[in-house]
Amino acid sequence: MAGLLYDRAHHPAGFARHWAAILATGDRTRHLAQVRAPTLVLHGEEDPLIPIAGGRATAAAIPGARFAAIPGMGHSLPRGALPLIADHILGHLRAAEGRAAPGVAG
Repeated sequence: MAGLLYDRAHHPAGFARHWAAILATGDRTRHLAQVRAPTLVLHGEEDPLIPIAGGRATAAAIPGARFAAIPGMGHSLPRGALPLIADHILGHLRAAEGRAAPGVAG
């Protein structure tokens, strides 16, 4: 299994492109403040690539966004976290029912 996961995820050039994109975009806080859709930010507590503070900052920058930390999750979606993630998403969808973004028919 470890070999299969390594083969699937080992793309040094892809990592370099991803990192370059992150550096090129800069701070998006101003743009996030324009989001008007109900937003849920999920972030792994063990994410080695993007610290949890980044997820919290993203949620804080979006008006009305909700933030949920996923214990034990890193930068991937482990099977064990899927029920909790699904619960967060379902709760978010239920909370957003009947609320449409401006200009969108409900």
